[in-house]
Amino acid sequence: MKRLIYILFFLPIFVNGQILEKPSYPFQDYAFDFSANYIDLGEYVQGQTAFDFKCRIKVDNFDNYIGIFNCKHESSTIKGMYLRINITTGEIVILIADGSYQIISTGINLIIDSLYDIEVNWDGLIGTNNIFLTVNGSTTTYSAAKEWTGNSAFHLEVGKYGTSQYYFPGKIYYFSYIINGNPEKTVSLSEGHGSTVYEVTTGTAFTINGTVTQSQWITQTDYQYNEDYGVTKVKYNGDVIFVPYKIDKTPIYNHSNPIMDASELFINYPADRWGKTYWVK
Repeated sequence: MKRLIYILFFLPIFVNGQILEKPSYPFQDYAFDFSANYIDLGEYVQGQTAFDFKCRIKVDNFDNYIGIFNCKHESSTIKGMYLRINITTGEIVILIADGSYQIISTGINLIIDSLYDIEVNWDGLIGTNNIFLTVNGSTTTYSAAKEWTGNSAFHLEVGKYGTSQYYFPGKIYYFSYIINGNPEKTVSLSEGHGSTVYEVTTGTAFTINGTVTQSQWITQTDYQYNEDYGVTKVKYNGDVIFVPYKIDKTPIYNHSNPIMDASELFINYPADRWGKTYWVK
């Protein structure tokens, strides 16, 4: 009888399906600390269309040229744009190009290890006061002297500009983007393990390029996506990955399409049950 009680007591700890447990591992919200890493979003940016990019970041250092996003790499003349940080002053810089280029020195300087919410909004056209840069709720406008036609030279990438060396050194908590007339897409960067992250509107998976170590996944309280929207805890052979729910609070994870191994186990944690203990029905 004692052995039977022992088994029943531990059944909820990790059983496939909707059986829930009290969070562990630690079960927290995460951000990814970028080093020589970036994410290729697989889409070109169509010129002369509205563009919006948002992110929450902390910069670790100003040791090299720092790219936040780009769709053109470092060549000044090829068509596209990038957002980077000046390595001497921490100033945010915008560049737009199509054959020739415009550099916008924004006059807004970032401070190392400070939290920033940044948004760049532009209608994609040459115009007066039609670029809006918002940093921690304060908006400044700039005029676009350049635009491009057709696709940008490269896919939209987050975490660098340039072909190899101009990476973002710091923490990105999330980013979202609106391009090519499509709805907003958001990448939560809340997985806590591995190199796969998810766009939480459609559930599309993206890869963090470059070497990824577990130490780059940091627990934090500055962006609580997992807690606010829900998460699936997936476990196999000692590894745990948290797959965020979509923005509509439904699971992305599908146990018929394993992300580590066919024998992996999973538990869903909807947002309204965060931190509670549940038993087998």
